[in-house]
Amino acid sequence: MKWLLFLSFAAAAFLGWFLFVRIPSPEPGSGAHQDPFCRKLLDTKTHREAFAWVKESKDRDIRTIGEQSPEESLKIVDRLYQEGAERVWAVDLEIYPNKGQSTNNLVIELPTDPKLRRKLFLLEGRVAASGGFDPVSDDGQHYMFLSKLKLPFHLQFLHFVATVLTSLLHSLTCSWCNRVFATVIEVPRELCCSRGCPNEA
Repeated sequence: MKWLLFLSFAAAAFLGWFLFVRIPSPEPGSGAHQDPFCRKLLDTKTHREAFAWVKESKDRDIRTIGEQSPEESLKIVDRLYQEGAERVWAVDLEIYPNKGQSTNNLVIELPTDPKLRRKLFLLEGRVAASGGFDPVSDDGQHYMFLSKLKLPFHLQFLHFVATVLTSLLHSLTCSWCNRVFATVIEVPRELCCSRGCPNEA
């Protein structure tokens, strides 16, 4: 019964993702504006190579991408380089006295290797879809613009589904849902037992 309920909700979650939040196909030619836009940002806005910039973080003078921590920001930049980015620029830096610097915007110098470009455009598509936007097409541009990066969207969605399922299954047995979700999907225990649990008394 428990596993049947779990599988039913998992199937419904996957169907909802497939129907409503899957990555749409880019409109042909939509990438043509990327180079002029990115060059203008690099010419007119304060920018730094992102990896070195984030690594400058220290107490009361941090460097972050969006609302991420410096550690998460560094992982984002590292992921982009692993996917094949030639250079990652943190652009339009905002300075906060006694706090540090932050930006929501990155400009990526794209590789020429078709396989690496496909990986980066797939990542761009996930970022765009998570924000409700359409991805851009690969029209041979030199630059890619990314904004408001967070955890990879599929991980965000997995944690959302896990949180919902944990709440729904709470009434069955808290120890069971803790064991399945908190261990396998690393949902914190307090998400399962925030209201107190009679099964754990």
